[in-house]
Amino acid sequence: MRVRFQNAIQATDHIDIEVSTDNDTWVPAHSHADIQARIFQSTSRYGIGWDRVSGSNTDIDVVFGNKGRQSSNATYAGDGATWAGISSYKWRAVKSSNPLGIGTGLATATQPGAVERYQTTTFELDNGFTGGELTVTCTRIGNVVTISAHGTPTHSSADSVASSAGVVPADYRPTNNMYNGYYHQQDRICLLEVKSDGTVTIFYRDDAGTVNETSTVAPLNISYVIT
Repeated sequence: MRVRFQNAIQATDHIDIEVSTDNDTWVPAHSHADIQARIFQSTSRYGIGWDRVSGSNTDIDVVFGNKGRQSSNATYAGDGATWAGISSYKWRAVKSSNPLGIGTGLATATQPGAVERYQTTTFELDNGFTGGELTVTCTRIGNVVTISAHGTPTHSSADSVASSAGVVPADYRPTNNMYNGYYHQQDRICLLEVKSDGTVTIFYRDDAGTVNETSTVAPLNISYVIT
C-alpha cells in the first residue's frame, strides 16, 4: 500500500510503521507481540515493512507479508498467523525528522546532545601474531571512552607485544596511561595498557614481572573519562 509524505524524505529521517489496537496508543509494528518485522523464507514473506518508491522522494510502499503477520515455527515458508486475526488493528507510517540530533553538540556530564559514532580499528601487533589479527575497538559516549581488545591469535615469542604509537585516535586517548588486566592462568597475568600517545600494549607476565605467556589473547576491556 503506497504512502505519500507531505515533505521529501531526507537522509537523516527515520521512518517506521506503527500499529494500535485502540487508535490511541501506538507502538512500532515490529515491537508488537502480534506482528513481526518483515522476513523472507524463499518466496514467502511475513510481517510488515516498507520500501522506497523508485524515482520518488516522498513515497514509500508499506508491504504486508503474503504468508501472514508472523511466520510458522513448524513449517519453513508455510502459512503463518493470518492478518485476519488482527483485522481491527490500525496502522500508520511515521516519518521523524533528524531523530539522531544531527547538528547538535556532543553530550557532556551536564548537557544533553549527540554522541560520537562507534569506531573500530583493526591492526596487527608488532611481534608476529599467528591465527589472525587482534581487533582494538574504541567507543566514545560523551567523555567516557571504552577500549577493548579481542581476537584469537597467539604470538610467536615470549616478548611483550605493543602496537605503534597513534593507533588510538586522538579524541579517544587518555590524559594519563591507563591499564587493566586479568589472570589468564594461575600466576600468569595479561595486561592491556592504553597510553596517552595512542599506543596499545599487551603484556604477558607472571606475578614477579617475568614475561612468560604466549597463549591465545582473551577479551580485555578498559574504560576511562577524558578530562
